[in-house]
Amino acid sequence: NAKAFMEATLIYEQQGGMAQTYAQELGRATVIGANIDDTGKDAQEISEYITAIMNGFEMLQEKGGESGMYIMDVLSRLGSVSGSALNEMSEGLQRVSNLARTSGFEFEEISAAIATVSETTRRSASTIGNAFKSILVSFQQIREASDEEQEEFTSKIEKAFKATGMGDISIFDNGELREAKG
Repeated sequence: NAKAFMEATLIYEQQGGMAQTYAQELGRATVIGANIDDTGKDAQEISEYITAIMNGFEMLQEKGGESGMYIMDVLSRLGSVSGSALNEMSEGLQRVSNLARTSGFEFEEISAAIATVSETTRRSASTIGNAFKSILVSFQQIREASDEEQEEFTSKIEKAFKATGMGDISIFDNGELREAKG
C-alpha cells in the first residue's frame, strides 16, 4: 500500500546519513517485512528491526539499499525452516547484532543461532538475545583476563550452565578455551 510505503520511506529519510540515501529501498523492504510478519507489527516497528540489524552489522556500507531486503530474505527463510517468527529473530538480533559482529559472527550465523534457540526453547526473543550477548561478553572477558580471573569467570559460567540444565557444556576443549566462533 502506498501510504505504508511513504511512511516507511519517511522513517529512513529522517534517520539521515546512508539510511536517507537508500530510504526508498529500505521503505520497500519495511513494507514487505510488515506483510511477512504475522504478529501485526507496523512499519515503524519493522523499521526499528531493520535499522538495528543494519547498523549492528554495518550493512549499509557493504550492501547499500539492498540491506533491508537482504535482512527480510534471510529472516523469512530462517522463519520458514525453523518455526521462529520474524519478530522473534529481529528482537533477538536487536540486542546482540553489534557485539556479534565485533566478535566475528556474520549476520547469517547469529540469525541462524537465534532462530534455532528460539525454535528449540520457545524462550522470549529478548531472553535469547540477552543470553547471546552475555555469552559473547563473557568470552571476551575471559580472553582478556589473567589466569586467576579466567578461573573465576570459568567458575561463574559453569555455574550458570548447571543452573540452566546445561552442565554438560564446557567452554574448554582439551584444556584450551574454545573459540566463540566454531
